Amino acid sequence: MNSFSLSIFFVAMLCLPAYAQERVFFFDAAFEQQFDTEVPIYFTITVPEGDGVDTQAGFNTSTGAVAALLFREEDPATGGMVLLESIQVSGVRLPLTPDAEDPAAARTELGMRVLAELARPMVTENYAQSEVLVLEPMPHASVAGTVHMLVGLSDPEHYHDRLARVVLFPHPNQETSYLATTIINLGPVPITDQSSLLATITGRILDSFAYLPQ
Repeated sequence: MNSFSLSIFFVAMLCLPAYAQERVFFFDAAFEQQFDTEVPIYFTITVPEGDGVDTQAGFNTSTGAVAALLFREEDPATGGMVLLESIQVSGVRLPLTPDAEDPAAARTELGMRVLAELARPMVTENYAQSEVLVLEPMPHASVAGTVHMLVGLSDPEHYHDRLARVVLFPHPNQETSYLATTIINLGPVPITDQSSLLATITGRILDSFAYLPQ
């Protein structure tokens, strides 16, 4: 597995390189009507669009994701398409903790348990080797109490090493919340530090996540 250390410390906004375009998705009542579907909790994300990046989007997928996005580029050597990154946003139950001595801290602890006990097995099941690199609260501009987990994934027989990043966005006043699961292909998208992680396509999408009025 590629050797890198990520002690994530999101304490300051970084200056990130600009993409050619951005597209804002609103998963709200208008989206429900347009696609004849149901969105459990309304939210929005902003998706960067770069030259040479092929973006595929799916909604209410067979995996249970409300939204799924796949980013690929052409391999000049083979002419085939190579995975860069992917993201899925799925509903998850995160109980409210109004009776705890510190409700916010108690819910944060629950969120990290969800990542460790529910999300980790799901992201590691298809890989020969895995290692949890980070499991901690993550300051987020729009969602208080956000927590995230980074997992290194390795299966040398089939894949480049990959990095999974799973982020739980607690809804402020409902149990139903969202879990965003991203996979980064470390071959074409090397991650060596905090800056390179935040600059990825999925890093930007996670940063843009926000709940909308229901």
